[in-house]
Order: sequence, then C-alpha cells, then structure tokens
Amino acid sequence: IKALRKHFGPGVRYFACGEYGDQLSRPHFHICLFGVDFGQDRREVKKRGEFPVYRSATATKLWGRGHVEIGLLTRKSAGYTARYIMKKINGDMAETHYAKFDAVNQEMYLLMPEFIRVSTRPGLGYRFFDQYKDGNWFDRDSCILEGKEFPIPKYYDKLMERYNPERMAAVKAKRIAKALARDPNEQSDSRLRVREEVKKAMTSTLSRQL
Repeated sequence: IKALRKHFGPGVRYFACGEYGDQLSRPHFHICLFGVDFGQDRREVKKRGEFPVYRSATATKLWGRGHVEIGLLTRKSAGYTARYIMKKINGDMAETHYAKFDAVNQEMYLLMPEFIRVSTRPGLGYRFFDQYKDGNWFDRDSCILEGKEFPIPKYYDKLMERYNPERMAAVKAKRIAKALARDPNEQSDSRLRVREEVKKAMTSTLSRQL
C-alpha cells in the first residue's frame, strides 16, 4: 500500500485479505483497490468466466514479489474477497490447524492466520456518508443495490452516532420495535429486556428533541 500511494498519491483506498491455498497452503493475497485501475499499461491475459483478467508491469513492479492478476471490482468480486476471512480458524482448533511440518529442517512451525487490512482514515464509504448524511436514506434503515435490499453498514451507525446521536437513537428504537413485532406475544425475560431498551431509546430521543 505504501508503494501504491507513493506512486499514485494518497487517494488510494483498499480492502485486503491474506490467505492460503487449499492444496499446498501457498500464501497469497487479494486486494480491492479504489482509485487505481492500472489502465496505463494493463493488458488482458485471459478470461475468468465472462470477466477479463489483466496483468500490469506497473503492478508487478510495485508488488515486487511476483506476478499480479488484475480483475474488475464489482459487488460480487468484493464479496468474494471478503469471504476469504471466513476460512480463519479460532479457538482450540487453531493451533492444530495452523501447525505445519518442515520436512527439510525437520521442524514444526505455525502459519500466520488469515487476516484482513482495510483503509481506516477514514473508512471505506465515508465519502458517501459525508455527502449524503442528511438524506432520508438512513431513516429507511436499508439500501438498495442491484435490486436487492441490504441493511445499513455498521460503520455508518458509528458515523451517525457521532454526527447526529438523536437520529441514531430513533433508528435503533425502530429496529427494536420491528424485531418485537415479529413475535409480539412472547413475554420471555429477553423480550422484556428488549422492550425496556425500546422505551429507553424512545425516551432518549424525546428528551433530546425537547
């Protein structure tokens, strides 16, 4: 990332994941880049399904550790990259899963677990929030992408909490009320606690408005 920003400028944004191949545990990396497409020297080398795969001398030079394959960043390819982190093993099984044997040196060693790295100053999507934070999309508590409805990202909840805590409290109250409406007759302790939170959120919103 440092090399990319030195070459292209500070506007480069990213979501990156490091993981291992299923057969030989070969480490490799996937990165979603924003603001860079290597259009100046990329060339198509093959197709993966209907999508072209490119290589770029600039990308290979900046990476410095071998060839780099470049594809189009879409919602599906971004989700494909993000799902790699689901391969990470935690808990009691982690030590056994990541333990490997070096046949040459006759030693055991531990692989570094899969990881993600992401732009945080500010986070991905901040520019959209900053530009449209006063619109009514946030109050609907969902967004439409390619004809499908998705919940508002948690990151936007954090940003709204800082920008307009009263509005965030009102949205939280609506969420809880919607969850309760799915089973209004249930009177378990957990449901009663949820109802209490609804009242607290509503009271908090009302007191701020007053």
